[in-house]
Amino acid sequence: EWGEAVGFGKNIWGREVVYTNGATEKLNSEFGVGFKTRELESWWHTEMLVQAKVNSQINTPLKSAGLRAYPLGTGIITLSAGYKEKFKIGSEIRGYVSSGIGISLENVTFDYGFDTTEVFAQENQHYFSMSIKY
Repeated sequence: EWGEAVGFGKNIWGREVVYTNGATEKLNSEFGVGFKTRELESWWHTEMLVQAKVNSQINTPLKSAGLRAYPLGTGIITLSAGYKEKFKIGSEIRGYVSSGIGISLENVTFDYGFDTTEVFAQENQHYFSMSIKY
């Protein structure tokens, strides 16, 4: 088995929102496809992920790619890095990077993520989460 593939769609019929003041807005449709490789055991048990999606507002596909590695060969420690393109005003497409680390202890997982952005008040965002399985 080489990996997994997924296709997705959002606002497929281009739904229109009507606000309380009578104003309307048509939501963008989005379609895409993504692929994830199986774990490559010879290289830190790494998974590679790629995605391409098309938005109804722009003609150029937005591309994303990432790596997820399990350096100990188990799910105890997870390292990740990624690249994601986003659509901006004026038909401009910008690329952003992210990275993260996760530690899993039995049924409790701690994750830290770092994401770059151009939004001044949110530049270089840091995320922390804790998950509990029961």
